[in-house]
Amino acid sequence: NDEEHTQVDNPDQRIADDTRTFCRQTLDFTVGVFDALLTFVLNILVLWSISPRLTLALFIYSGTATLVLMVSSRKLVRINYNQLRVEADFRFGLVHIR
Repeated sequence: NDEEHTQVDNPDQRIADDTRTFCRQTLDFTVGVFDALLTFVLNILVLWSISPRLTLALFIYSGTATLVLMVSSRKLVRINYNQLRVEADFRFGLVHIR
């Protein structure tokens, strides 16, 4: 059994550190989302008070741009996956040549 040869020095401390990191990242994410939503709503309210037509035009523009990016990026995900697979096969081949 390899448990005697592992370099785990203090598993309790590592669990505590991982828990602290998880809680900190979760809190940072939650506060970041809340801050982004609050900023978005307040800016939309200010923009709406200036020009409702401009606000609607910006919503339509951003929705259209998001749709175009989502449609065009579908192919990129497949290309990236194939690229990573080919590189992994190449590295596997190089290891077996040595």
